[in-house]
Amino acid sequence: MNDRFTNGFIAGTVAGVTMCIINYISKQIGIVDLLYLDWAAALLFGHQHETVPQALVGQAGKLFFAGLLGSLFAFWLIIVTDKYLFFKGIVFGVAVWFGVHAAATLFKLSPMIPINSDTVFVYKVEAVIFGVVLAESMRRLSAREEKSCGN
Repeated sequence: MNDRFTNGFIAGTVAGVTMCIINYISKQIGIVDLLYLDWAAALLFGHQHETVPQALVGQAGKLFFAGLLGSLFAFWLIIVTDKYLFFKGIVFGVAVWFGVHAAATLFKLSPMIPINSDTVFVYKVEAVIFGVVLAESMRRLSAREEKSCGN
């Protein structure tokens, strides 16, 4: 598939699914207070999810956002090149994490603020994982694209 936007969207969605799985496990074992789908639900509904349909909409919103971030990452790579791709993925993931949390604090999104230090730490680790999975997914999609163009 010779389409940077689509490859980025797929890579971002894969990274988003990975991040959500880790987030769900972290919530189940009591480390984090909020699921990422609750962030999306708060933006869409004004509160954390209360029903299964709201949770599904929140999850879909979170994955759509992750896909858009992947597309943004794909186009950012045109500017900064794909050399040291994993490092750039990590920087991108942490920068987005910081930006989202800063925005939530600045705009006083009450369902999201405050969060405890354990949640902040785990979110940062999940942002790093998002960046690594995003970079690896982009690498694999690009390699597959180059291989198909070479035939």
